[in-house]
Amino acid sequence: MLVPVLALPLGACSEIEWADVIKFNDITYYSDLRSDNVSESDLTLYAWTKQKLSGRVHSPRYRLQNGDAAFLEPNTMVYSIAGYDPASRLAAKREGKWYVYEALDRTRTSPPPPSSTGEAP
Repeated sequence: MLVPVLALPLGACSEIEWADVIKFNDITYYSDLRSDNVSESDLTLYAWTKQKLSGRVHSPRYRLQNGDAAFLEPNTMVYSIAGYDPASRLAAKREGKWYVYEALDRTRTSPPPPSSTGEAP
């Protein structure tokens, strides 16, 4: 599954603008950058990230691997959330804020487009 949002040729190389994605157990999850109210008491450690893609992976042909994260540093803890199937929703903390990641529909190969009203989907 290709998830880079945009690849622009710049001379002989390409720059990738990554969507905020993570991948575990062959499921790609997307965060629309809103942080939900996450109660740490509702979290259970699910996995750790292996590789940060932003600034490190430059090929628009790169395919996400399990443990990849666009913006989370390697070894960031990723949590399942009580009341949600981990195959549909996970959470991670970045720069002191919680981000909720929703599984992408398996028929969709990129994040949903922004809302025309400017509100988060």
